Amino acid sequence: MKKIFLTFVAFLFLYPAYNQNLCEGDTLAPSLTVIKMSTGIVDSNNWIRLFAIDFSLQASDNCSPENKLLFTFDGALPIASKINEEHYFKGKGKIASEHEFKVGKAQLWKPQYRSSEITANGCFYDFPSKKMTISCWDETFNEAKDSTNISLKVLNNFPCHHVNFHVSTLGGQGLTQFDVKVEASYHGFPQYYSGDHLLCANIPFNGLEICATLSKTDDASNGIGIKDLIILRNHILGINKITNPYLLIAGDVNNDGKLTASDLVELKKLLYGLKNSLPGGQTWMLFPKDFFNTDIDDPWSFINMFNKPNCQTINTAVGDNNFYFIAIKKGDLDFNAKP
Repeated sequence: MKKIFLTFVAFLFLYPAYNQNLCEGDTLAPSLTVIKMSTGIVDSNNWIRLFAIDFSLQASDNCSPENKLLFTFDGALPIASKINEEHYFKGKGKIASEHEFKVGKAQLWKPQYRSSEITANGCFYDFPSKKMTISCWDETFNEAKDSTNISLKVLNNFPCHHVNFHVSTLGGQGLTQFDVKVEASYHGFPQYYSGDHLLCANIPFNGLEICATLSKTDDASNGIGIKDLIILRNHILGINKITNPYLLIAGDVNNDGKLTASDLVELKKLLYGLKNSLPGGQTWMLFPKDFFNTDIDDPWSFINMFNKPNCQTINTAVGDNNFYFIAIKKGDLDFNAKP
């Protein structure tokens, strides 16, 4: 009787363990082998679309069935709560925008393919092949990764013409992480780019007029310090007037077309952490170079032209086409902002 009792107790302890999902708490990564060399087809606008799953030659997992494995580029993960819907993402499950996707900073999750998609401008690849990392994820998000090389095949005869956007601060420093929207009366536009200081966009249309609008968002408190308050106060009191039209615009943090004590109050709130943004939400203003004549003492009369895009016609006969811009950080009067 005692033996039967002990056997029954052992069964009670062992049955839950036997009945438990063997994959619960799984920490083993899948296995992945990718195609080591492939060819990407560049379309007539010099753009290419790539799907991570297309590079998988073999993928399997100890627990997750093959039709549950997910594929992305470079170790990025889609957002778990959106795994069954299309969405833009970057990093490990961070939301991203369509713009970031278009400039190559994010991926688009395609649930019907169990794969992410990336897009890129083929003109940027000045070498025969590009190394890429493919990630395979099981249901508990264990990762396997392998690398491949992709070569680009162009199906059109249009060359890639460079259009360069040069952006510098008044202090001569190159601006980082700015965005460019290029518009034209032609299919495939607008196009979006993102870059640092000198951005080379590749637009293969000779004789086409393009119009560029630049923007940059940033921490509003970037570059704001006591010295800026002193410079602004001295201007308001008439002790040392600001004459540079770009600095007059920078000092007008409340956007009312003049420099007053109200601007000083707004800067103090920002400096002492009472606010984290400026009126209107602007942090940087990007003007075409020589937008203002240095003798202008009323730049606000021209400010209505600020949002108008800078336009020019692509002329391949002259080589690269160049756009030059000046970046102004709102509230930064001593050129101390990190560009």
